[in-house]
Amino acid sequence: MDVLLGGLISLAIGLGLWAFLPRGVVLTRELCVRTPAGEPQYQTWQIRNASPLPVRIARVTYSGVNTYNPISEKIEERDLPGWVPHEEEASLGIRLHFDDEVLEMTRDDGHKDTWRGHVVPPGDTLTAFVNLNRTLSIRYRRGGLLGFAERRTLRINGGV
Repeated sequence: MDVLLGGLISLAIGLGLWAFLPRGVVLTRELCVRTPAGEPQYQTWQIRNASPLPVRIARVTYSGVNTYNPISEKIEERDLPGWVPHEEEASLGIRLHFDDEVLEMTRDDGHKDTWRGHVVPPGDTLTAFVNLNRTLSIRYRRGGLLGFAERRTLRINGGV
């Protein structure tokens, strides 16, 4: 009887640890993406889901010289919109998009106001342009119902 009870307790603990411990969801970044001609694109980063699990984006924010608040004398962090008109992209100094055409088209459907909830499948990539004196932060977690237990942040500083 003790062996059966010990086995059930071990099984319950094992399932709990499996459900709530992080499983290595990670976004990696690589500087200096190259054009098809092989020329470097400076201040451009490739962000890859290097894990076997999907990544759900919780929030994407940016800060920099254009978010300085003269009243508080601080640089504020602002949410990066899911869709930015081309005229405004230059003034932001930050651009983020999926490299997969299908994912990029579905992100643009309806001109979503936020990056929240977008899923990056395993192995897929995003490209980020982060200009000088700006910072891009991507907060993400493991996809699925139990992903709330694993939250991470990827930060890219422009001009590095």
